[in-house]
Amino acid sequence: MKKEYTLVETISQFRVRYVVKIPDEFETSEQRRAFLEDKIDSEDFHEFSQKHLTELITSTREMDESDVLELCDADNDYAKSWPTEQKLNIFVRRNNSDDGK
Repeated sequence: MKKEYTLVETISQFRVRYVVKIPDEFETSEQRRAFLEDKIDSEDFHEFSQKHLTELITSTREMDESDVLELCDADNDYAKSWPTEQKLNIFVRRNNSDDGK
């Protein structure tokens, strides 16, 4: 099959801020830091704000339609039962005119 698609994998970075009122029981900066790290790691706090910093391309790979559909099913299991055309129309960017440009 012709390799008519290209997969582009990226990593996005965000600056996320949290503003937290520290309970009185944590007196030292080490105790506060441990408390915050635990709570943020467990997603107990809602973010205060976020700002997108950058998106870095980590890899590219040529793919044919069967590769794309296999990856689609692996990454979007809720769409496994969708028809091929629906998957391609929803998940694949065909050209710049797809977004009205």
